Amino acid sequence: MANSLFEIINDKGIETGLKHFEKEKGSEVFSIKESEMNTIGYTLLQVGIINESIEVFKHNVISFPKSGNVYDSLGRAYMKAGNKELVIENYKKSIEIDPTNNIGTKILEKLKSKN
Repeated sequence: MANSLFEIINDKGIETGLKHFEKEKGSEVFSIKESEMNTIGYTLLQVGIINESIEVFKHNVISFPKSGNVYDSLGRAYMKAGNKELVIENYKKSIEIDPTNNIGTKILEKLKSKN
């Protein structure tokens, strides 16, 4: 699913890609893997396609709501976008799910100390 999603986002834009994701996420042809979706999100983030990256990470959160890692990734994307409120919200959720997320804890402490 992730490779297909990336190709569609690249060729036809985020809206078309997410429509494809919604349509195919329950099919027997495609499987959704948290790590692959995260890779796509980070690939988009690294090349500066921040809003699309956020959308991919948001869909990963919806698909894997019990994973601290997906909230961590979404928090990083919001950090890149400069949305401090959503950075804090997502890192809090990440740490709530995975208390061993030391990097997330440090980021939260740093953000709170700036207030």
